[in-house]
Amino acid sequence: MNIEKIILFAALTLVPFPGRAQSLTVDASKRGPEISPLMYGIFFEDINYAADGGLNTELVQNNSFEYFGFFTTNSAESVNFHPLYSWREASQDGGKGSLMVSATNPLNSNNMHNLEILRTEDNGWFGATNLGYDGMSVEKGEKYDFSMWVSVWKQRLPMQRQTTARPQRPAGTEGQPAGPPGGNVDIGAMMRSMPVSPAEIRVLLTDAAGKELASASFENEELDRDWRKVSAVLEPSESCKDARLTVLVKGHNLTKLDMVSLRPQNSFKGNGLRADLAETIYDLRPAFMRFPGGCIIHGGDLENTYHWKETVGPVEQRLAKWSRWGYFQSMNIGYYEYFQFCEDIGAIPLPVLPVGVSCGFEKYEVLPMDQLDGPISEILDLIEFANGPVSSKWGAVRASMGHPEPFGLEYISLGNEEDNTLEFRERYPVIVKAVREKYPEIKIIGTSGFGAGVPLYDLMIDQEVWSTDEHYYMDPEWFVSQQHRFDTYDRKGPKIFVGEYASRGNSLYNAVCEAAFMTGLERNADIVEMASYAPLLANYDHTQWSQANMIFFDKENVVPTPNYYVQKMFSLGKGDVYIDNVLSGEDLASSVTLDVETEELIIKLVNYGGEEKRVSVSLKGVRRVGSKASVELLTGDRDAVNTRIDPMAVVPVSSTMKAGKNFSLKSPAYSVQFIRIPVTI
Repeated sequence: MNIEKIILFAALTLVPFPGRAQSLTVDASKRGPEISPLMYGIFFEDINYAADGGLNTELVQNNSFEYFGFFTTNSAESVNFHPLYSWREASQDGGKGSLMVSATNPLNSNNMHNLEILRTEDNGWFGATNLGYDGMSVEKGEKYDFSMWVSVWKQRLPMQRQTTARPQRPAGTEGQPAGPPGGNVDIGAMMRSMPVSPAEIRVLLTDAAGKELASASFENEELDRDWRKVSAVLEPSESCKDARLTVLVKGHNLTKLDMVSLRPQNSFKGNGLRADLAETIYDLRPAFMRFPGGCIIHGGDLENTYHWKETVGPVEQRLAKWSRWGYFQSMNIGYYEYFQFCEDIGAIPLPVLPVGVSCGFEKYEVLPMDQLDGPISEILDLIEFANGPVSSKWGAVRASMGHPEPFGLEYISLGNEEDNTLEFRERYPVIVKAVREKYPEIKIIGTSGFGAGVPLYDLMIDQEVWSTDEHYYMDPEWFVSQQHRFDTYDRKGPKIFVGEYASRGNSLYNAVCEAAFMTGLERNADIVEMASYAPLLANYDHTQWSQANMIFFDKENVVPTPNYYVQKMFSLGKGDVYIDNVLSGEDLASSVTLDVETEELIIKLVNYGGEEKRVSVSLKGVRRVGSKASVELLTGDRDAVNTRIDPMAVVPVSSTMKAGKNFSLKSPAYSVQFIRIPVTI
C-alpha cells in the first residue's frame, strides 16, 4: 500500500460520528421515588365541539330545539344560533306548511321548547330536515336507532296565538342577524278551515340530494296530545358522508316533535360514545380522567355555572344550556356518562366542581358567603351520587340509570384557575372544611391559580389539600427550561397535579419539548402525582382553542398529533421506580425508570436540538443485562404535523437494537426515544 492510500485510509477511519458525543450513566442500585400509578391521565373538557358533534354519537344537532338566548363571541366562527338552527323545511308531493318552535305544551320543565309542524294544505307531505353536524356520516351495514317524542293534534284548535321565541342578545350585539324571523302566528285561524284526515309520519334518511337511504313509518291512531316516544331502526342502503334526517307529516293539522334522535348502534363498549374517538383515548391507557372542565364549569357568569345535577337522569329531562366556549351543550354526555367512560377505559374519575366564584376571564362574580350552601351541597351530593348506597337519594339516581354499584370516587377537584382574590381566599376554606367534615376519606385537589406563577399555592399549603393543580400554556422553549421546575418544591407541601399543560403548537418540535418537561415530572415523582395534557379533543371545523390540541377529528377521521404519541409513550412506558441517571451534553433530557413486573429498565431519551447525537450508555448496579433492547422512536422534520391528508406524518417506529452494560446509540435531532432493556438487579 503506497503512502497516499495509507493517509486516505487513516483519514476515513477517523471521520467522527455526526454530532457531538454525549454520555448517559445509569446506576440501578440507586433508586429514586416510585412513579405514581396515576402519573399520566387525560383531561376532557367540552371545548372545540368535543362532546356534541364529537364523542357523543348523537347525529342530530339541536335535537331539542333549545338553541335560545345566545349570540356566540367565543367561537372561532361567527355563528347565529337560533331555535331552528340546523333544521330546514322539507316537503314531498306538493305538501305545504310552516315550522315554528313553541313553548306551549312542553315535554317537561327542563325541555321547554318543541318543533311545531303545521300543515296548511290537506295533501302531500310536509316536515323538517336536520343537517346534523356538517352532515351525518352513515355506513352501509350499520344500524341506527331513531327515536323522537311526538304530540299529535288531530282536532281543530280553538283560536289562539303562539309565538316563535326569538334569541336573546347580550349587550353590544344589536343589529346582528339572529336567525329566522320570529313573530306571532294565529294557528287557530289557519286551521279552522282545514279538514281533518287520517294521519301518518314518515322518517327518511337521505343523501344531500334527497336520495332515500332508509325510512320508517308511524301510523298515528295511538298518538294524541300526550307526549309519546316512537322509535325505529334505520339501516342505510349505502354509505354516505353527508346524510340528512327528515321527518314528514301527512294527514293531520299540527304535529309537535321533541328530542329527535339518530344514533349508531355501534358505540364504544355499547355506552353511546363514538367508537373511533373513544378507542383512540383508550389507547393512551390513561390512569385518570379529569372532567368536565376547565373554564366550562364556571360558565360565563354564575347563572351559567355548570351544575352536574342538571346532566343526570333521562336525557330528555336534562337541562341543556350554553357553554363558556360559545356553543350549545345538549348534556347527552353528563356526569353519569363521564363516570361510565372512566370505568370503560380503566381510569379513576376526577370531577372538577366550581366553588362559588365565576371565571376570571369573563364576567367576574362571587356568591355571597351566606349562599355557599349551594355549591357545598352540590359537591357533597356528587360524592353521594358516585359512592352512596342505592338507599341514598343520589345513589338511587345512579342505580336508576343502570349502575347500582358505586363508582368508587376517591378524588375531587375543587376550583379551576381562579383569580387570586380576597373573595376566593375567603370562600375556599369554608368549602374545603364542609367536604372534609362529611367525607374525610375523599382526597381534595386544590387549585394553584392561573399560570406558572401559581399565585394560590400558599393557600393550598395552608388548606393542606392532597394535591394542587397547576396549569400552563407556554412556548415550547419554556417547557425545555422547566425540566427542573419541581426539583426545589417543598416536599412538606401538597403533591402536585399538572392538570393542564401544552406548548403552543402541534408540531413534532412542540411534542419533543413537552417530552423534555415530562422527564422532570418523573424525576420528581415523590411530589408530582398526576399530569394531563390539554385540551384533549378538537373538531377540525369547529375549534375555539387553536393553540394546541391532542386529538383532532371530523365526522369521518381521527388524527392523533405528535403530542398524542408523546403522551402515549410516557403513559405506557412510565415504569414503577425512578432510577438514578446522569446525562452529559447539550439539548438532551432523560429519565430512566424500572418496570418491576417485566424486569426492564426504560431509558427515555429526548433530543430537542437540531443535531443528531451519539450517546454512550453505561449501566451500573445490574447483575445481568439482556443482549437486545426494544426501541420506540418518534422523530422527523422539526415542523412536521399530522393532518387529515397525512395523518401519519409523525408516528413512533418500533425496532430492536443490541444492548449490554455498555453500548452506544443514535439520538436523532428532534426525537423522543424509549429503550427497554431486560435486566437483573
